[in-house]
Amino acid sequence: MPGKNNKDICAIIMMAGMGTRMKSDLPKVLHRACGKELGKWVLDSCGSAGVSKRVLVVGHGADDVMARFPNEKYVIQKPQNGTGHAVMVGMKEAPKSAKHILILSGDVPCLSHIAIGELVKFHKKSGAMATVLSFIPRDPAGYGRIIRDDSGLVLGIIEEKDLRGSQKEIEECNSGIYVFNRKALDNALKKIKPNERSGEYHLPDTLLYILNTGETVNAVPIVDPMETLGVNTRLELSEASDYLRWGIIESLMAKGVTFIEPGSTWIGPEVKIGKDSIIHPGTIIMGDCRIGSDTEIGPHTEINDTVVGSGCNIRHSVLTECRIDSNVKIGPYAHIRPGTHVRDGAKVGNFVEMKNVDFGKGAKSGHLTYLGDAKIGKNVNIGAGTITCNYDGKHKHKTVIGDSTFIGSNSILVAPIKIGSDCYTAAGSTLSQDVPSRSLAFGRARQHIKRGWVKK
Repeated sequence: MPGKNNKDICAIIMMAGMGTRMKSDLPKVLHRACGKELGKWVLDSCGSAGVSKRVLVVGHGADDVMARFPNEKYVIQKPQNGTGHAVMVGMKEAPKSAKHILILSGDVPCLSHIAIGELVKFHKKSGAMATVLSFIPRDPAGYGRIIRDDSGLVLGIIEEKDLRGSQKEIEECNSGIYVFNRKALDNALKKIKPNERSGEYHLPDTLLYILNTGETVNAVPIVDPMETLGVNTRLELSEASDYLRWGIIESLMAKGVTFIEPGSTWIGPEVKIGKDSIIHPGTIIMGDCRIGSDTEIGPHTEINDTVVGSGCNIRHSVLTECRIDSNVKIGPYAHIRPGTHVRDGAKVGNFVEMKNVDFGKGAKSGHLTYLGDAKIGKNVNIGAGTITCNYDGKHKHKTVIGDSTFIGSNSILVAPIKIGSDCYTAAGSTLSQDVPSRSLAFGRARQHIKRGWVKK
């Protein structure tokens, strides 16, 4: 397994850039691709590759980045004088036990833990002082090229503007992802000079110094060039998101999940879905979601940070931070909000909203209802137009309804209120007092008819 022997590796991850081309106040590494921050994708790939020692180099929006990833080791790059300078700053915090240094950027979300592991493995086995992850893009414009001799050994990296003659035909490019022998990197960083045009320290210059000392630099081509995509624009953010989305969906399909139209479906990286479940078009499932087997979701359903059991059917609805047990039917057009637990066999129909509700086994709320801060017993029937009045302008209050109670249509339940088991409430009632079990409760205004009133 890649990463099994990576305790002697420290990753320096560059997250200091402004991301000017994103045209955003949000630090670039905090923009989300397929529901997860760019920087988090990189950190998770490092972790899965066994690279637990990490130093994050931050600058623009440093406070926001550090707040989002609080358990990492940080160093602030100020001023920001190029990639070489970023690594110089990061090396100050790299633990002494790290014999090798992995260099990554925080805006490369598609890089897999497998690619990281294989790069590190190759570097260690080769004995080279530096190893570059290279790729062959559809269009090499703008990238530095890998220069090799006739035997394939790396002679250096030349930026596009400095290419001459046949060098312009070279397709193999520098991804900006490296593994260095620590001592070699330390020595090279002390020797490189600022670029004459930009005044910045360029990390590729370290490779030339290492080569000039007679040591070896390797370049390893990656199979899928999309893994090296750096996100610098909104278009590239979209491309990365789509690539990651397809990877997630393909993995779930391989485990027995059916996607009717994968191209219109978005599934987050933390989502787990059981076999024989069916996901319909227009469905978005993000965050920490667990979906059981033989469950049908969608079309046009959004689920976030929610647990859904097996044998459920959820259509045209929005569910957030809630729990749905097995054999539950929801929708169309239901809104299940945080803190709600819908228990086995319950039915939640069209235009029903629930917030912080314990909805009992076999209970039903067919349509046009708001339930908030309530505990609903087993086999309760909630009639259309029912409202729990849970908020008095300052505080939330609870409604409790016992088992097998029938709430008539258009009932207004003014909390705090308890309605016992096996009760009935008459349609159109406004109730503000507790109702004992096996009772009928009604609270209607008396009907009056004034004959001939319209004519008068």
